[in-house]
Amino acid sequence: RARRAARGHTLPGAPGPVAGRCQQHVADDAGRSLRRAHTKAQPGAAYTGSRLWWLGVTLMVLGEVGNFMAYGFAPATLVAPMGAVSVVANAAVASLLLSEEFRRRDLSGSFLIISGGVGLVYFSPQQEKQLNSATLMAYIFSDIFFMYSGILMLLLVLMMSLHKRWAREWVVVDLTLCAILGSWTVMATKGLSVSVRMTMLGEENAFSSWITYALLAVMLVTAMYQVKFLNQAMAHFGTSQV
Repeated sequence: RARRAARGHTLPGAPGPVAGRCQQHVADDAGRSLRRAHTKAQPGAAYTGSRLWWLGVTLMVLGEVGNFMAYGFAPATLVAPMGAVSVVANAAVASLLLSEEFRRRDLSGSFLIISGGVGLVYFSPQQEKQLNSATLMAYIFSDIFFMYSGILMLLLVLMMSLHKRWAREWVVVDLTLCAILGSWTVMATKGLSVSVRMTMLGEENAFSSWITYALLAVMLVTAMYQVKFLNQAMAHFGTSQV
């Protein structure tokens, strides 16, 4: 963050990076709790009956609240790459607490994740354009957004067609579904958090516009399905893989 400041990056307030960092620590604990719940569950038993699983879900929700706050005060290109912290941390801790093998390819994958995260942060835009309801509407109804959403829909249909047959054999199926849905979650969260921030600061009442409620619906639906596919992946594969 100091290097970004030296390069002239404008961060509209410290709460963004701080909330993002706190979210990653809570998300780490949540992921480990969920995985332990799946590991301890009896064969054929529903993991939703485990207190440990609900603890993991609760921690994940709290972590996402911090993530939501971060999107309102910092650029998405700074907040999103912080997810790499939880990925690498979970891979390492899974080896220590869950006795999972930490393979050489896990080490090389962690290096690539860190390198990609650093690259995204370092080359992200120096200043973020201030958003309001009008600019959000303009972005959502732009041609490039329709093209992007169309590509995501095609990928979603393709992966869903492969899910029933290959989800238990290839971890990439569930994780790709999480990534596709996560793309919409990030965009909806960014728009909604900005709307909440504008309302709280008295700049405008974002909740008088229908777009705010549409973003809320997209965020909730995509987040719930991500939890579903993430739990399915954790039930079949190791934490270091997920």
